[in-house]
Amino acid sequence: MSGTLHQALASLVEIMSGQDIPRITEQTIEQVRGGADAWAQMMGPGPEVARVEDIEVPARHGSVAARCYLPEGEAELLIVYIHGGGWVSGSVASYDAVARMVAVEARAAVVSVEYRRPPEAPFPGPLEDCVDAMRWAAAEVERLAGGKVPLVAMGDSAGGNLVAASALVLKREGSSPIAAQVLLYPATDTETGTASYREFWEGPVLGGYSVEWFWGHYLPDPVLFQEPLAAPLKAKDLDGLPPAVVVTVEFDPLRDEGEAYAEALKAAGVPVIARRINGVTHGFFAMLAIFDDPRTAMRQIRADIDTLLAG
Repeated sequence: MSGTLHQALASLVEIMSGQDIPRITEQTIEQVRGGADAWAQMMGPGPEVARVEDIEVPARHGSVAARCYLPEGEAELLIVYIHGGGWVSGSVASYDAVARMVAVEARAAVVSVEYRRPPEAPFPGPLEDCVDAMRWAAAEVERLAGGKVPLVAMGDSAGGNLVAASALVLKREGSSPIAAQVLLYPATDTETGTASYREFWEGPVLGGYSVEWFWGHYLPDPVLFQEPLAAPLKAKDLDGLPPAVVVTVEFDPLRDEGEAYAEALKAAGVPVIARRINGVTHGFFAMLAIFDDPRTAMRQIRADIDTLLAG
């Protein structure tokens, strides 16, 4: 059994439980997306940065929208950030505060990617957009960051899944431009029988039944549930992937599969720093208005990136 939920989160969960919000399985796609946007609005505007620019990134299907952030002072990294939201929801706009916080705390230029979403664009559409954005960012590092800095791919939840899968695609193609990958409570497997799934089937914040609903939209063809580029924990060729920071959280149905993926990477010889943050739920990284834990986590992640890059 898990320990004690952070008081700020416990209060938030109590408020949410009193709002009679329909289960995600009873909502339309538009309602789910609207709820994600409303949640982001509640979390506040994020810190000031030196510059923000909306751009279009060339992609195989035309272009992908993205938003670029520059911190005050010299950027020491270029982070391609892939947002969460169960593939179905979330957006560059709803993750604006998160991207700003990452830019400030990591001292990094950030490219936040507006990948296509299911059900309009199921697998592999979102993955293709993320891979294309990473290839483009690698070619444009000096222009985007103001210097030749390491490229780090970072994502949370479904975004962590897309980062892990993108790293697999780029490795299979040859030399990967990604210097390090950061996976925040990532979805790595389509199986839902782990202990953390059983413990948190009803939440808090994210329940296992919701994850099943998200997977069903991302992978409408059941055959794809065995596809390693959809579920990276099923991949057999993890050797040679970029060094990884894998962050899991205590109150999360995805906790065990994230930790299993970290162990699989280690077994394949990939340098990994794995951390579990206790007392917090899935999605805490975006809860900037609730407590300071996301900023503290980002500062630790930045230190872990430095450790991995130093070899």
